[in-house]
Amino acid sequence: MATPSFHVLVPQQDCEFMQFHPLGIYGAGYLITEGSRGEGGILRNNEACANRVAQIHKPGEKQKPLENDVGEMTIAWLDKLRQESFHDVKLQDRSLIWNSDLIETLELENLLINACITMHSAEARKESRGAHARKDFTTRDDVNWMKYTLGYWENEKVRLDYRPVHMNTLDDEIQTFPPKARVY
Repeated sequence: MATPSFHVLVPQQDCEFMQFHPLGIYGAGYLITEGSRGEGGILRNNEACANRVAQIHKPGEKQKPLENDVGEMTIAWLDKLRQESFHDVKLQDRSLIWNSDLIETLELENLLINACITMHSAEARKESRGAHARKDFTTRDDVNWMKYTLGYWENEKVRLDYRPVHMNTLDDEIQTFPPKARVY
């Protein structure tokens, strides 16, 4: 079972821009949201994923190590959900085999945490841009908001951070275009 990334302090990026536009991946038979194109969409296909990893990582290259206690954190989190309650949700089945009660609780927790990060990210972004539109901030603000939002889930609270947008490609094969506002 995969651990949601926020439990190992990996940020969720740009949640305030979430939207659902079904998109099919040709030849793979997948239907995904438009927001997961690119790296996310590539990860849906094993061969494409392997090719992408080969492009961005060299054999023997060191990877950023996980925190020392990440395994213990995951086990503690699973045990907490199995043995205790998740706010108002109570598990009846405490077994470790075919426990759909636990899986559904994990899915609910994942949805609620992502909703919290999305809500805090959207409230913090004081502009309208793309899928993120606000009535109180109707224009795009490239001076203050040309950055990615990183949402962390720490101690059952949302912490936001930011990282810069790189305005150039890594090679000369693709022409770069300056950002501009969408007009309809």
